[in-house]
Amino acid sequence: MSDDRSATARPGHDESGRAETAHVPSRWKWVALTILMGVISGLAAALFNSAVQWATAVLLGRLVGHEPATTAGDGVVHTTGGLGHPWALPLVTVGSALVASLIVGWLAPETGGHGTCRVMPGWAHGRHGPWS
Repeated sequence: MSDDRSATARPGHDESGRAETAHVPSRWKWVALTILMGVISGLAAALFNSAVQWATAVLLGRLVGHEPATTAGDGVVHTTGGLGHPWALPLVTVGSALVASLIVGWLAPETGGHGTCRVMPGWAHGRHGPWS
């Protein structure tokens, strides 16, 4: 009786029992994944920038009647305009903060209770950092 391990190997596995994978050199696999992550990150950043510009144009431009000042780096330089509807500015800022807090609470609920809530007791008791 011969010791033929290949006859008992599972499909998709080699003789030692390890799963067979397509032969892609490890270095090129990581280069491809790095490029893919760079493209995805760049697209996400561009989408986020467009969303911020759109929200600024709609919320501040249309609702409040205010166009923020720009710099030479933005392409067009102009000074800030007045407020067309000054009563809408607090509504827009509070509404935006509420939406942002709901999004953070939904996407990252583990962030609740951290930050200032943890730091302030240390300051109150004279512990102002790791050196105290």
